[in-house]
Amino acid sequence: MTDPVPDPKPFTRWFWVAALVLLAVAVVIFVFDADGDEELETVPDYATTTTEERLNTDLEIDTSEPAPEPAPE
Repeated sequence: MTDPVPDPKPFTRWFWVAALVLLAVAVVIFVFDADGDEELETVPDYATTTTEERLNTDLEIDTSEPAPEPAPE
Protein backbone atom coordinates (compact mmCIF):
# COMPACT_ATOMS: atom_id res chain seq x y z
CA MET A 1 0.00 0.00 0.00
CA THR A 2 1.20 3.52 -0.73
CA ASP A 3 1.41 6.41 1.69
CA PRO A 4 -0.96 9.36 1.11
CA VAL A 5 0.54 12.25 -0.80
CA PRO A 6 1.39 15.14 1.56
CA ASP A 7 -0.38 18.43 0.95
CA PRO A 8 1.94 20.64 -1.13
CA LYS A 9 0.36 23.81 0.32
CA PRO A 10 -0.33 23.40 4.04
CA PHE A 11 -0.78 27.18 4.34
CA THR A 12 -4.12 27.12 2.52
CA ARG A 13 -5.49 24.44 4.81
CA TRP A 14 -4.61 26.45 7.97
CA PHE A 15 -5.82 29.64 6.35
CA TRP A 16 -9.32 28.20 5.91
CA VAL A 17 -9.32 26.82 9.43
CA ALA A 18 -8.37 30.25 10.80
CA ALA A 19 -10.97 31.97 8.59
CA LEU A 20 -13.73 29.66 9.85
CA VAL A 21 -12.69 30.20 13.47
CA LEU A 22 -12.73 34.00 13.04
CA LEU A 23 -16.12 33.83 11.36
CA ALA A 24 -17.48 31.70 14.21
CA VAL A 25 -16.15 34.16 16.80
CA ALA A 26 -17.73 37.08 14.91
CA VAL A 27 -21.08 35.30 14.82
CA VAL A 28 -20.94 34.58 18.55
CA ILE A 29 -20.10 38.22 19.35
CA PHE A 30 -22.92 39.43 17.08
CA VAL A 31 -25.50 37.04 18.52
CA PHE A 32 -24.68 37.62 22.17
CA ASP A 33 -23.91 41.36 21.77
CA ALA A 34 -20.98 41.33 24.16
CA ASP A 35 -20.62 45.12 24.55
CA GLY A 36 -24.13 45.55 26.00
CA ASP A 37 -25.38 48.64 24.14
CA GLU A 38 -29.02 47.83 24.86
CA GLU A 39 -29.51 51.13 26.70
CA LEU A 40 -28.83 53.12 23.52
CA GLU A 41 -31.85 51.64 21.79
CA THR A 42 -34.26 52.38 24.64
CA VAL A 43 -35.83 55.79 24.05
CA PRO A 44 -38.22 57.08 26.73
CA ASP A 45 -41.72 58.06 25.64
CA TYR A 46 -41.26 61.73 26.51
CA ALA A 47 -38.27 61.96 24.16
CA THR A 48 -40.26 61.15 21.04
CA THR A 49 -42.47 63.63 19.24
CA THR A 50 -44.94 63.18 16.46
CA THR A 51 -45.03 65.23 13.30
CA GLU A 52 -48.18 66.96 14.51
CA GLU A 53 -46.50 67.99 17.77
CA ARG A 54 -43.52 69.41 15.88
CA LEU A 55 -45.78 71.37 13.51
CA ASN A 56 -47.81 72.81 16.39
CA THR A 57 -44.72 74.10 18.18
CA ASP A 58 -44.40 77.89 18.15
CA LEU A 59 -41.00 79.06 17.00
CA GLU A 60 -39.33 81.94 18.79
CA ILE A 61 -38.48 84.84 16.49
CA ASP A 62 -35.03 86.30 17.06
CA THR A 63 -35.38 90.07 16.63
CA SER A 64 -31.67 90.80 17.14
CA GLU A 65 -30.84 89.61 13.62
CA PRO A 66 -32.17 91.33 10.50
CA ALA A 67 -34.77 89.45 8.51
CA PRO A 68 -33.56 87.80 5.30
CA GLU A 69 -34.47 89.59 2.11
CA PRO A 70 -37.10 87.90 -0.05
CA ALA A 71 -35.89 86.04 -3.09
CA PRO A 72 -36.31 87.84 -6.42
CA GLU A 73 -39.00 86.46 -8.69
